[in-house]
Amino acid sequence: MLLRKLAPALLLVVVGTSACASAARPRRRSTASDQPTAPAPPKRRIDLATLESLPIVDRRPTAHPIGPAFASIRANDLAAGYGTRGRAPFTPGARLVESIAPDAESAATLHYAMTREPDDGKPGTGGWRYEVIDATGTVQAEGALPLCARCHAEAAREWVFEPRLRR
Repeated sequence: MLLRKLAPALLLVVVGTSACASAARPRRRSTASDQPTAPAPPKRRIDLATLESLPIVDRRPTAHPIGPAFASIRANDLAAGYGTRGRAPFTPGARLVESIAPDAESAATLHYAMTREPDDGKPGTGGWRYEVIDATGTVQAEGALPLCARCHAEAAREWVFEPRLRR
């Protein structure tokens, strides 16, 4: 009975205390991260048919650190010197593509491309522009990619790892 009489008063105390507590809490200032951001621009796409129409000049296990996988190396006409160490330098527009697949019979799931820049590219890239392209043709990363450039700087000729090909 006593509880019934005191219930409305207790309710007022609880509600009042809760309102006071929230009013006494300091408000957080809004920051730049609270503001809406513009959506990221869509990633560039490559026509895979054009990419895969480049002639295959070598097939071998990949040397890229992605685990066991098989690579088909493609080169455009401007990269015709690929595999013949010591020949003339690669000309601007030379394009090399390593298409990666789980094995020799499977379709490529990833492509690493490098294109010789007309103006020797950015410093520290050997004059190459790098691209990582997924199986849908979407460019996942491109430009003077530091990881690509750092590794390719160790190549014997012009930042390009190449086997001695039989011609």
